[in-house]
Amino acid sequence: MIHDSLDNLASYKALLPSLDRLEDLLFSYASEDETFQCNRNVCTLFSAMEEGCQIACSWREEPLSRDVLAVVDLHPGFFVLLLPGERFLFKGSGKCRVYNLE
Repeated sequence: MIHDSLDNLASYKALLPSLDRLEDLLFSYASEDETFQCNRNVCTLFSAMEEGCQIACSWREEPLSRDVLAVVDLHPGFFVLLLPGERFLFKGSGKCRVYNLE
């Protein structure tokens, strides 16, 4: 899990070239998860539009684990990038964009 300012997003283009055209990509809005989610083939990027968004991650090696390893309070102007296979849970009342990136 990478947590950083949107001002630094271009620094991660070497890892994921599609970040260069993020404003042109389709997105959805996050909804609260009851269980951990995992995208095995794409990266997942969360970008908060309002206060009140939290992203938690768990063990990627243990698919049945419900242990929380880290929690990020995601504020407007910041993002969380999860690599393929990272397990995550979204909680919050704030509006948060979600991008699935190849």
